[in-house]
Amino acid sequence: MIFMNMILVICCFGDQPGVGAQTITVVELFTSQGCSSCPPADALLANLHGGDHGAILALSFHVDYWNYLGWKDPYSHKAYTRHQRKYAKQIGVGVYTPQMVVNGKWAFVGSDRGEAIKQIAKTKPAQMQLQLTVKPAEEGGLPVSYRVEGRTKKRLAVNLALVSPVLENRVSRGENRGRSLGHRNVVRHFQTLKVGAGRAGQIVMIAPAELAGEELRLIGYVFQTGNLEILHGVALKAPINF
Repeated sequence: MIFMNMILVICCFGDQPGVGAQTITVVELFTSQGCSSCPPADALLANLHGGDHGAILALSFHVDYWNYLGWKDPYSHKAYTRHQRKYAKQIGVGVYTPQMVVNGKWAFVGSDRGEAIKQIAKTKPAQMQLQLTVKPAEEGGLPVSYRVEGRTKKRLAVNLALVSPVLENRVSRGENRGRSLGHRNVVRHFQTLKVGAGRAGQIVMIAPAELAGEELRLIGYVFQTGNLEILHGVALKAPINF
């Protein structure tokens, strides 16, 4: 795979950690095109992403456990189901769709706008800060450097997601048969990496071959491994094409 037209980018929200840092909310929606209750939640996520509720990083994870009911969601992956189950175990809730998780701490029905706004309002100014740098790649993948700043004794990890900003397709079978469904910030590739003592490092993201030619964005967020609470997130402005 060859990544084209990339420039060195560092993009983060807010100021230095602990000095008036901007509030960042990470909203994760677990959804499926095989679920008839999910389209309203997909619409809500799109509204939150482009709305006036502050700095929100919205991600749409398409789970795979609906795929046996007549329609295989083309954006689904078992890794996203595992990601949801980790939250369910930590928070103490069931696994279902649509399910929205805010900052890794609060889970609720993904179409509940009032609850979403309520939980988003609980976000506190970031005391940590994640920085990401993307360099041009030749063959083999996309080099991503990270740095986490701020004081904490907690063990940290970073989630990195390549997302498609806008997707739409027609569903021919299953509960949403005959409907054209649209989605925002659909996760297409997802990796988690542990943050070492130096709080900085580099990895090479290897995206699936089927993403070649698509325009993607990179979103990253740092979290505590003990309780999965998200501390800060960033989204690169420059598109990624490979």
